[in-house]
Amino acid sequence: MPQSAAVVLASAAASVEPFDVLLRDFRVFVHKKSATLWLHPEPSRSEALQKLQAALQDAMPLCDAQRSSHGTFTPHVTVGHFESEEAALSARDQIIASGWQGVGFPVSEVVLMARSEGGGGQFEPRWRVRL
Repeated sequence: MPQSAAVVLASAAASVEPFDVLLRDFRVFVHKKSATLWLHPEPSRSEALQKLQAALQDAMPLCDAQRSSHGTFTPHVTVGHFESEEAALSARDQIIASGWQGVGFPVSEVVLMARSEGGGGQFEPRWRVRL
């Protein structure tokens, strides 16, 4: 990602006020041959995550992967990928049984990630833009 993209996104992110997020509610995306267990983020301000994503998307309209698959953005934090919905739900139940009560944190910046060269395709943080 060129630094010029970070400058454009920094301007867009600056239009969004910081907010807090609580992660406690597990959900499952069911795919044809697998399932994804994820946490549903609860922002302190209604629609804060959608507004942040929309501001960033509007600044970079060709980068539409978050909207293109279903036509809408679903904020989530992936916990893991499983062979079936049953396996995902079993993992959820084990996490809850271990005492999971959720976690909260402030959102005051966005970390822009890019795949590393020669590093097995892993994402690495490149820039941070403040809200």
